[in-house]
Amino acid sequence: MRNARMNLSQSVRVAAVLEDWQHQLLLLAFSFAEDLNTNPHSPQDKVTLSKLAQDCHNIAELVGTFCVELQENQTFYSVLKTIEDVKQVEQMTDEHTQSETLSDYKENLTVRYAKVVEELENKCSIFQKLQEEHSILSAQREEQEKQNQTIKNEKKDKLQMLQKEASDEEKMLEKQIKLVKEQIEKERRSHDISMRFLQNQQEEMKQQKEMWKERIQIMRQDKAKELNDVRCKITLNLDRLMEMKRKFRVMEQVVKEDKEEQEKLRKELELITAATKIQAFWRGCMVRKGLGIYKTEEDKKGKKKDGSKEGKKKKKK
Repeated sequence: MRNARMNLSQSVRVAAVLEDWQHQLLLLAFSFAEDLNTNPHSPQDKVTLSKLAQDCHNIAELVGTFCVELQENQTFYSVLKTIEDVKQVEQMTDEHTQSETLSDYKENLTVRYAKVVEELENKCSIFQKLQEEHSILSAQREEQEKQNQTIKNEKKDKLQMLQKEASDEEKMLEKQIKLVKEQIEKERRSHDISMRFLQNQQEEMKQQKEMWKERIQIMRQDKAKELNDVRCKITLNLDRLMEMKRKFRVMEQVVKEDKEEQEKLRKELELITAATKIQAFWRGCMVRKGLGIYKTEEDKKGKKKDGSKEGKKKKKK
């Protein structure tokens, strides 16, 4: 049996099972120690829990030794050696008990049997409790693992969703950035075109400004010349007006004098007409009365001299 060896796959499977048992035993030992330290117990329960924790720890160490041997040598020699050591101890116990009396041996055997039975029953009940606790812990662990897996899956789904949303947002932002860049490029081209247009307009406006300055200067000179001409014409017209006023006054004086002369001539003409009428009236009277040159022949001779004198007077007049 010492040279019995297992193949690699069998040793690996058995080692995995032993490791699981070792972990469970260590968990049980830790739970017993934790329960002993945290919860109040009677002295007998404390001794029992302490002993169970120590037994679980010792068994776990023994199982760890078996597991290491299986992993390294693919044998279970230490298990066999342990069994042989137990048998030797039992044989030594049997030889020792043979030296005693048969009655003491029976009494001791009965007492030991009762104690062993009692301990076995206690250990069975404790082992059953441990199995129940282990089942509960396993169920809780499975439930916790399921919850952890569910949470992990939810986190994974949420992460995938967030990654998808982030990817979609990134794509959308890239599209928006592309559109903004295109708009900026269009605006830049439009700005360049507008700047060139405004520069051309500015140059044209400068040229027009210079041209208008020249035109305005020429127009000012022309208007100044026209103003001087107008001033000269106004001066000449004023001079003419003054001359015409002077001539008008002279002509007015002449007309006034002419009127006075005509009035004088009219009065003289009236006097001449009146004198002519008076002479005619006088002649008629002389003719009717036969005075002067109109005397009869008898008086002509005596009155020739007087008539010649009167004729001379009329000629003088």
